Amino acid sequence: MADDTEGTIDEKQERRIRMGQTIRVVAALAVVALLGLFAAINTADVQIDYLFGDVEAPMIIVILVSAVGGFLIGWISRLRRE
Repeated sequence: MADDTEGTIDEKQERRIRMGQTIRVVAALAVVALLGLFAAINTADVQIDYLFGDVEAPMIIVILVSAVGGFLIGWISRLRRE
């Protein structure tokens, strides 16, 4: 006799997947909130030295650009792995 549940995800596994997604969303929101708080506190102008020069910019911009750059690098590397 063939099992009717063959090829389907059981309830425990489905619940585990949903819990993992919820934890991921909560962790992402916490990181974004901390990043926003950290960026809002650091608003002074800073000097950024590049290989061929330097520029002065508000630290909040430096923090946000760095965070977005890190997110994009992580996202692209994950896509390449898949």
